[in-house]
Parts: sequence; C-alpha cells; structure tokens
Amino acid sequence: LRQEIMALCRPEGPDAVIEVCGSPDVIPQGIDLLRTGGTYVLGGVVNPNAMVILDANLLLKKMLIVRGVHNYHPRNLIEALDFVASNRTRFPFHELVDGKYTLEQVNKAMADASERRVLRAAIIP
Repeated sequence: LRQEIMALCRPEGPDAVIEVCGSPDVIPQGIDLLRTGGTYVLGGVVNPNAMVILDANLLLKKMLIVRGVHNYHPRNLIEALDFVASNRTRFPFHELVDGKYTLEQVNKAMADASERRVLRAAIIP
C-alpha cells in the first residue's frame, strides 16, 4: 500500500493524511508517508488512552503539522446525514458498515465496536 500511495503522490508523498478510523496504530504510518511540510489530521481517535509511539524526529525533520479535529456543532451531524442520504446511490456508504444491530442490541454493538469485532456498527430501529 505504501508504494501505491507514494506512486500516486510524487515526488515526496501526500500533502495531507487524515485519520478517521479510530485506531492509534495507523498514526506512525501516516506520519511516515507525509511529504516535507505535510499535515496529519486526527479525527477518529476519540477514545481515552489512545496511546501511540512515534519518531518525534520525523515531525521536526519533515516540519510536519499535526492537527486534531474534534469539536463540531450539532448542525454538522445533520449536514453529514443529509449528505449521506442524498448521495447513498452515488457512494457505497453501506460498505462501511460491517455490523448491524437492533435497538435492543445496542450494548452488544458498543461492546463489539470497543473490542474491534466490527469497525462500524449500525443500529437499526
């Protein structure tokens, strides 16, 4: 995958990497991929104690920007849902959901997501 990304982002790598998966394990790989002066955006690692070990020298040597994006206005959720609803035939959003649960199974959905048995859980009322 690294070779494919670097081939698409010549000569030095991508300008930006955006983490939205929620796994701190991917952060060092994203930092490594960035070009000099690139930006790494953290958006999915919202769990407490999401520790990561990385080579801080890369941040300095490559003059990288690391930015966290977390707080948003509630209207942004409505906008996101509207986007998904209006583009559900254009983009394969359904492929992102690998676990479907009834409302009565919400505790199981949360446990499965926490234990990484599913990546994205959907609650179907």
